[in-house]
Amino acid sequence: MSKNKFIAIIMWAILFSASVFLLFMIPNYYSISIFVALAFDCIAFLSQLIIWLIRLKTYSNDVFWSTSTILISTIYMIVQFIICVVTAILNDGISLKVLLIINVILMALMWVLILAILNAKNHANRIDSRQKEHHVEL
Repeated sequence: MSKNKFIAIIMWAILFSASVFLLFMIPNYYSISIFVALAFDCIAFLSQLIIWLIRLKTYSNDVFWSTSTILISTIYMIVQFIICVVTAILNDGISLKVLLIINVILMALMWVLILAILNAKNHANRIDSRQKEHHVEL
């Protein structure tokens, strides 16, 4: 395992631990919104981990495509961390419906962007393969 991957995994674990710790330590009592925020926080961090594990870097263009998906999932993870802290501070100040709507929209937006990037990667690979078949090497 390279040094950068090890540092990234440590940062991921620290941020996840801090998120869960703050989510349970800030409020005086636990409402259902705390557990909803925890569920979406776990989804954000697990999706980041899944993207890290399934990315393949065999060619230079794969590095480009996987970097953009990791960037999007990292932004989602940080936004979800902020939502968790705000939810913990405002415990009953945010209604459950608003919290669910915000979290579902953010999660759907993240996955739509990631799937669009993967679709663009497949389209680019298809065009590249057609170009290679079209040109005859001398």
